[in-house]
Amino acid sequence: MNKIIETLGTIITAIIGIIIVIIFIPFLILIFPLYIIQSITFKKRYSKFLIENEGVNLFVYNDRKDLRLYIQDNILPELNPQIEIVFIRGEKPNSKFKNEFISHILNNLTDYRKFPHLIKLRKEKIIDQSINNQFYNVVNQGKSKDDLFFTVNQFFEL
Repeated sequence: MNKIIETLGTIITAIIGIIIVIIFIPFLILIFPLYIIQSITFKKRYSKFLIENEGVNLFVYNDRKDLRLYIQDNILPELNPQIEIVFIRGEKPNSKFKNEFISHILNNLTDYRKFPHLIKLRKEKIIDQSINNQFYNVVNQGKSKDDLFFTVNQFFEL
């Protein structure tokens, strides 16, 4: 008797599962093309963004308290004016650029190790480098800021 009840329960669960799949298949058929169209549209807009911003240099840092305060007081005032600033508060980038493009760039970093980070847009490509190690050598080990600025300027070819 218990085996019959178990088998009946399994059959009912399978039937309910099949009904749910049948109900959601039309939604998937409608949503998938929309996803593809949205993806193609974003790629076109992103490509246009890269072309329009050829040569842009980005210095990216986040809201980690010790990092943020030191950078705002000691690094940003001395950065070359050809370098744009991107501040990440939580997960939201703040800059003069559209968040969707900066977020895409940040989500696809090739050299991500931690912030601060350098990013340059060249020939429709993103080139990035973490300067976390050099930054903390300055902050924690008292090394010269000149070495950090040399690394930044060398990366951006300034």
